[in-house]
Amino acid sequence: MRGTEHCLGMNLPIFLLGAFGLQASVSLSVSTEQLATRADTIAVVRPMERISRWEGDRIVTYVRVVSNRTVAGAPLPAEGAWVKTLGGRVGDLAQVVEGEPSFQGEAPRLAFLAKGAGKSMFVVARAQGIYALVEAKPNEWMIRAAQGTGELFAPSSLRGPLVIVSASQELANKSFEVVSVSLRNLWGAHHVTR
Repeated sequence: MRGTEHCLGMNLPIFLLGAFGLQASVSLSVSTEQLATRADTIAVVRPMERISRWEGDRIVTYVRVVSNRTVAGAPLPAEGAWVKTLGGRVGDLAQVVEGEPSFQGEAPRLAFLAKGAGKSMFVVARAQGIYALVEAKPNEWMIRAAQGTGELFAPSSLRGPLVIVSASQELANKSFEVVSVSLRNLWGAHHVTR
């Protein structure tokens, strides 16, 4: 009887979580090269407007970002681009999705963006694809480590975990001007310009 009670006690929370339709995901660590390869545009963006709404059984937020500097790829339209993220607040209900990029505040960010459904875009590799820029000295910007990535796991192969240096480790606390040259070269090596 003891084993049955233990089993029921363990399954009850899982059953309850399933009743609320909660889901989970795992994020694999990505390198700067992987971000550049997957991005259609690498740009410095500022959030201007946010709209959250229900799409099916989840809340999504669209953030209109504008850019005054394109590092690589096609420039964003002058009126900006809508970037879709999971989670947000509609009325009194909020959904938080760990690992999604944050556009809180109006600070500039280095963003790796890809084309999404319709005219929207998304941040490549979720929160691993967006980095706050901080002005260290007048007109000298530094890149901060990615925030809100959640637990990151190393990708693995049949031989075991692959050892890669994450983009956040590669980019954090580096000069934006120096990094932007490397990013432009990485992006150009993997994209054919038309």
